[in-house]
Amino acid sequence: MLPINFTLRPTLSLIIIPDTQAHLDGHTIITRTYHIHKKDEALSTEFYSKMERLGLNHNNEPSYMGYLTFDVPGRVYSYTADGDLSLATDEIEQLIEFLNEVRENPPMWPQQGA
Repeated sequence: MLPINFTLRPTLSLIIIPDTQAHLDGHTIITRTYHIHKKDEALSTEFYSKMERLGLNHNNEPSYMGYLTFDVPGRVYSYTADGDLSLATDEIEQLIEFLNEVRENPPMWPQQGA
């Protein structure tokens, strides 16, 4: 799965990077963990995709804001601020709502070459 773009507010756009990618019968299976970066206009989405494919350490990036884990999808979540930047409680709630919607609607999943 490709990185997911999400704008929390006009001054804060995020790049959400799914932790893993797996396929079952040709269909993408959504992960439980998402790495969160403050979008840097100087970096391309391809940069973030490459970071994930190469397994680079996210918390070495100055844009890193931590990760969100869906422990029980739809009910239990945990956010770990594991970088220099972090999200406020209301921002985490907005992000959870957005990712739940994406997880439940495969047509919203970013596609290669789109």
